[in-house]
Amino acid sequence: MPPQLQIKLPKDKEKLLLALFHKGKFSTIIQQVQDLRLHFPKDVFLLNILGASYAHCNDFTSAIETYSQAISISPKDAELHFNLGRAKKMTGDIDGALTSYQQALRLNPRNATIYNNIGNLWLSKGNLPKAVDNLQMSIKYKSDFAFAHFNLGCAFQAQQRFDDAIDSYNKAILHKPDYFEAQHNLGVVCFEVRNFVHARKAFEAAIKINPNFALSYNSLGNLERAMGNRERAKVLYIESIKKQTNYAEPYYHYTSVEKVARTDPIFKHILDKRMASLKGSPDRMFFDYALAQIEFDNQNAQAGMQYLISANSNRKCQLNYTFNKDVTIFNNILKYFNSDIGDMNLRIESFEPQPIFIVGMPRSGTTLVEQIIAAHPDVTALGELEYMNKSVHESGWYKQKNKNKNKTIINIRDRYLKYLENDGNPAFFTDKMPLNFRWIGFIKKAFPHAKIVHITRKPAAICWSNFKTYFPAEGMAFTFDMQDIAHYYILYNNMMKFWQKVFPRAIYSLNYEKLTESPEDEAQQLFHYLGLRWDRSYLDIQKQKSIVTTASSMQVRNKIYQGSSDSWEAYQAFLKPMIEILDS
Repeated sequence: MPPQLQIKLPKDKEKLLLALFHKGKFSTIIQQVQDLRLHFPKDVFLLNILGASYAHCNDFTSAIETYSQAISISPKDAELHFNLGRAKKMTGDIDGALTSYQQALRLNPRNATIYNNIGNLWLSKGNLPKAVDNLQMSIKYKSDFAFAHFNLGCAFQAQQRFDDAIDSYNKAILHKPDYFEAQHNLGVVCFEVRNFVHARKAFEAAIKINPNFALSYNSLGNLERAMGNRERAKVLYIESIKKQTNYAEPYYHYTSVEKVARTDPIFKHILDKRMASLKGSPDRMFFDYALAQIEFDNQNAQAGMQYLISANSNRKCQLNYTFNKDVTIFNNILKYFNSDIGDMNLRIESFEPQPIFIVGMPRSGTTLVEQIIAAHPDVTALGELEYMNKSVHESGWYKQKNKNKNKTIINIRDRYLKYLENDGNPAFFTDKMPLNFRWIGFIKKAFPHAKIVHITRKPAAICWSNFKTYFPAEGMAFTFDMQDIAHYYILYNNMMKFWQKVFPRAIYSLNYEKLTESPEDEAQQLFHYLGLRWDRSYLDIQKQKSIVTTASSMQVRNKIYQGSSDSWEAYQAFLKPMIEILDS
């Protein structure tokens, strides 16, 4: 006889299945539910718990089929649509997951968890405005929802809205004091805004909550390296590796502060980890960078170049970079300043800060020059600030064509000064973001009293140094290909010639090689241009205790030395694609 069909599973059987679910007996549930469905084929509870059990067993295909079947029986059940969305997300079907979550939201429009998950998906797709909107709605309906505050912090961080990100992470921690991931992200943002005391506290708090959290050991190591504490940084990188041996980034950072011999066990360890990592993955990239550094340190140029090219190719693919993106930006700038830009003379208030913009190609020596200038007691070194880049982009200058250019300049000026409030409005400060060379026109219009120091260096030395350096910032995507970096250098060089023509005698050029050969003469002339009192002790940069967060954080701790611009010659045979473009 066929089994007797019934509509609703008895409550006592529901309770038994739920008890098994809470005990993690998912395989048992799958077997029992399959038997029970012979009698209760349309019971939605059975289908829901079956789908959840499949999901816990990582059988997401079966979970999706089961939830879909349940929805066909009960199409207005928000929980089923929500669970289907989660299963789709686990298979990588982000668009499908969004569709299911949005259907769940239509059926349950005040559900904070659904808003949170939708916001998370938009965050993963890079649609930050939609992520923020949904996460804020989640918090509206559940103000103490720590996970939503955390995810909102991630969205703000990606938008470089750092104050908002810090506020969100702090709220996540307030509502969930053991939230070590929020402590870690808080530390990362504090480090970004140069609040190093709070960054340290946050990283240490994350480690105290979870002593096995490898990311915070790595980040704390980066902080110690920036402060010049090489030995402490090494210990922290090793600790990070011990906590999570497959975490690739600390291996790379360790090789940046310690020369590793090929006989060192860690070299073989990195080789093995590299082979086990997925091609094209961030882990493979960092293992390649680490091996490249080791091979270069051991004078194995060919092997080092193979690993470096592999790592850089990986990084370029991650960023989906094409050189035409930068060509368009440069052409738009030249077009903007080739036309009428107005005769604005902004009034300078007596209390207004005095900026010193140090510009040039990355790896041209800007960090060294900042360290020398910042040795003066009246100067505050602020490092590589994103303020001008953000202010220019946020002004919408490229959308306004030839209209309201004076208004645009005022907009940029006000935004920059607003950002500067985060640093206490220092009276005399350095902003050494090299790529600000693109915005010299806006700088001279918005801050006519600003000092601009342009650092020059041998083209091949600059391009090689950029190519062999890993830059996490997306704005440095041009550095991961030999031809891209050479072509970019030509764009830069032509733009600097343009600025020198538009603003004659307004930009001070300082040659890096001359500075290392005759540091006292060159530095004294620089200080005369800046209007600052000169002292020979300013050249003792190895005695300074300033924090350096750039790729030069270790090099700048040494005495000024000659010859670094010739190191590229040892790799000349491997750099033909780059050299041919520079020599053309």
